[in-house]
Amino acid sequence: MQSQVQIYLDDARKLQKNGDYEQAISFLKSAYLEDSLKLHEIEIEKLLSFNYRKTGDYNLALLHINRAINRNSKKWSLILPLMSTQYAS
Repeated sequence: MQSQVQIYLDDARKLQKNGDYEQAISFLKSAYLEDSLKLHEIEIEKLLSFNYRKTGDYNLALLHINRAINRNSKKWSLILPLMSTQYAS
């Protein structure tokens, strides 16, 4: 069974494909609020960035892509040290 977050994401992608970027943004904001465990936050931020860029709001597009990059780098900074000790000879 799909989570509500995944349903919002799927619907946002469909809207995005049809060029309804404002409505896609609305669904992505709902997904963000619903994603209490932050399992999809990077994906949501990247999609928000794309849709804001398509609406011409470059400041918000830049804000969201930077959030996605920062969150991704934070996750990697937590994972990489574990991986290096796990695979050390």
